[in-house]
Amino acid sequence: MNGDSETGQAAAGGPGAPRVIVVHDSAMRALLTEHILKTAGCVVQTLTDTCELVELMGSFQPDLILAPAPIPATSGLELVAVARGPGTVRLVPLLVCDVDHRRQPRTATPGAGAVADGASPLRPESLVGAVTQRIACMPAINAPVPAADHLDPDTGLARRRHFMRSLARVIAGPDGIEPGHGLLVVALDGVTQLNARWGTGAADLAADHIGGLIGAHLGQADLATRLDDYRHALLVHRGDAQALVKVAEALRCLIADSPFQVDGHPVIICVSIGIGRLRPDAGDVVTMIKRAERACAEAAAGGGNRVVVDDPTVAAAPDVAHERLLTQLIERALVASDPTGGFEIFYQPMVAIGHHGLCHVEVMLRLDAGDGTLIEAADFLPLAERAGRSNAIDRWTMLHALGVLAQQGAVQPRLRLFIRQHLESLMDAGALAWLRAQIVSNALIERCPIVDLHLQDLLRHRHCAGAVIAALRKIGIQVCLAGVDETAVALELVNELKPPFVRLAPGVLQQLKADRFNQLVQRLNRGQAQVIASGVDSAALVAPVWASGVGYAQGAVIYAPRPELLFDWDELVTE
Repeated sequence: MNGDSETGQAAAGGPGAPRVIVVHDSAMRALLTEHILKTAGCVVQTLTDTCELVELMGSFQPDLILAPAPIPATSGLELVAVARGPGTVRLVPLLVCDVDHRRQPRTATPGAGAVADGASPLRPESLVGAVTQRIACMPAINAPVPAADHLDPDTGLARRRHFMRSLARVIAGPDGIEPGHGLLVVALDGVTQLNARWGTGAADLAADHIGGLIGAHLGQADLATRLDDYRHALLVHRGDAQALVKVAEALRCLIADSPFQVDGHPVIICVSIGIGRLRPDAGDVVTMIKRAERACAEAAAGGGNRVVVDDPTVAAAPDVAHERLLTQLIERALVASDPTGGFEIFYQPMVAIGHHGLCHVEVMLRLDAGDGTLIEAADFLPLAERAGRSNAIDRWTMLHALGVLAQQGAVQPRLRLFIRQHLESLMDAGALAWLRAQIVSNALIERCPIVDLHLQDLLRHRHCAGAVIAALRKIGIQVCLAGVDETAVALELVNELKPPFVRLAPGVLQQLKADRFNQLVQRLNRGQAQVIASGVDSAALVAPVWASGVGYAQGAVIYAPRPELLFDWDELVTE
């Protein structure tokens, strides 16, 4: 091992300074990198042998591991195993950079997977910027949580935030997911009947009773939280799928056999339990919770006091020929080489309900196949994301939408455009500076666009979401969190990020009864967000939406998307 131990900390950086381990097979390159980082205030340890990394991780407690690109596949896997290993107290980011200024920038190291960060040549400012940015963007789920802080004092169970972090870590774990690992959603049956029979608040007492039973019978590796008023969630680790079902059945029987007391009377309660299996790979927390919630709803619909296992449908193999065609169309649209096709922008306004204000319009992207067929964004954006082209598409959309917004200033000064962007695009180096420059050049400082960020995208990059939104706010740009539903993880994210606008997922209107929809809207309104009800696509939905308390309504029955900004602006405000 090369480099100083703790003796160099005072000179290199004070308390709280970034702690970096530099791994390099060239002692000279390692020392040069160490000098650059120490000059920038970091505390640095250097290694030339990855075998020493495990011991150093425990004693040095780094914030980041810096390795050269390229590194051999075996060494890369060793680094990943240490940084992501189950024995670590927290997940440590691995930054792979080309620290040889003679080479051209390279891509991420094979075998290092998603932990590598694309390479950059050894320029001191670039190296220091890459290191500090990666440390600043550490996933919130990776931060160590003191034992005393992860429990909710009211329930005795894990705080929801800690529970969601833990679930995210399991889903993203490097070792795959065992068949006996799963998520249980436990819902109290007969809430209305309990309150009617025993008085208002009886159901709350029952939910507290259930939480106590769950907490007393958790396995050593299990974790539980209170999802909402009458539901709990359990992250369960067992040897196989059958054992997972046995846990749920045992819990159901325990609750049914354990009455609680109301005014001295024993009251028997029952629960519906849904099991969401982590296989096949859920991909994210939202999908995982929906699996268990779907199974729980099925159990309740069947009369309650049941256990149902969700059986997710495995996606069919992709149509290779279709994906190849879409890829070609996307590339042609980005380089504008096909005069008969390309991207087109459509606009769909949002009607303000019960108040006067700005005229809000959503920008919608379409892909012209060249024969008059328009392909919706939902059908080509996932492919573009996998191909690494979402950044280019986001810039194209923003550039054209800002031009339209600038042209419409004299006609409709109250116009505000909602423009979809991906969080990864905004995280790219220079992205926010580019956006600010475009706003200034189009004289839109007083009429900035509103950036649409989708729920699933934010959950994939939750560790950086707050920082990006704060950076947007500094340059005068508000955000809208789109695709929100009533799931606990969605509501928690809204509460955490506090976006000024929330657009409900289109399916929420159809899935929820009027009272539950109104409760969802009221909850979001209490958080000071302006709620947009999207998917108003039938006349039957108009009256419930207008009576729900949402700020804006959007859908085909109100205004269908149009390729031009030709609307009756006075109709966009209703009393």
